[in-house]
Amino acid sequence: MAWIEHHRLSEQFASEAEACLREGRAEEARRHYAQSAEAEEKALGELDLSKTKTYGITAVSAASLYFKAQRLGDAERIAMASMGFDQLPHFARHQLRHLVQVVWAEDVRQRADRSSAPGEIVVSVDDDAMRPAQETRSELMKFAFACKEALLVEKRNFCLVEFPTECSNQSWPAKKIRDSNSQFLKSLRGNGNIYAILTQESRSTDWDAKYVGQRKSDNLKERIEQHLVYRGKKTSSKLDNVKKAVFEGQQVAVTYIKVEKESLRHFVEEEIIGAAESGELAWNVQGRQS
Repeated sequence: MAWIEHHRLSEQFASEAEACLREGRAEEARRHYAQSAEAEEKALGELDLSKTKTYGITAVSAASLYFKAQRLGDAERIAMASMGFDQLPHFARHQLRHLVQVVWAEDVRQRADRSSAPGEIVVSVDDDAMRPAQETRSELMKFAFACKEALLVEKRNFCLVEFPTECSNQSWPAKKIRDSNSQFLKSLRGNGNIYAILTQESRSTDWDAKYVGQRKSDNLKERIEQHLVYRGKKTSSKLDNVKKAVFEGQQVAVTYIKVEKESLRHFVEEEIIGAAESGELAWNVQGRQS
């Protein structure tokens, strides 16, 4: 069968799936979406690679249909394989990259909904440390995405930093700042090795992730103090950025997670920073440019 025949068959199955959804027959709809995805994947295999735009459209379609069928592994497989095509159009690469992140988010959500089992990405109840299922590239990427969600999305993990009212351009009372946040600072040692600093405008309910960093868990307390309280002349930190935010009336929060093994903190930090959208992690961007 040629591309057009597989594609038409895919459209037929997709139409049947949508009709089932309208009638509330979700399980039957997923089955038809799976048939549609399989037909679209066959269409993709029949394409002349010189037709790059059609290839991109078909790849996005096949991966999306697998996602609708809740066959997450197949959706990820098609998306990752297609992104390996050097001539893949930009629009398709962008859509597939977004779809992969959606697939990973759904995978993480489904795993969290089930009881913990060996081989799954979990947050340990015993020590709150996040661990990957396996150290394969695919699992590590999923793990990094799960860490990003826990670090930057879960607002219940945000720790609001208190700054005395006398903080100003002329005064930065380090001892008072340390004392005001003593309980939070004490909680850091040994409990985290990846952290983020966020700010919130005075009339906003949204938090903006400004900076992501990593530090060995035994030294996290000292590193956060360098960002928030005091740093030596030869120490690099985001204290100046934090001061500017406070002077402008913004709130500042810190969030942190712990990953096992400790060495994985470098990989997770790099992946979170590398996947930042335009406007995110502005203080990290400043650091790379300076």
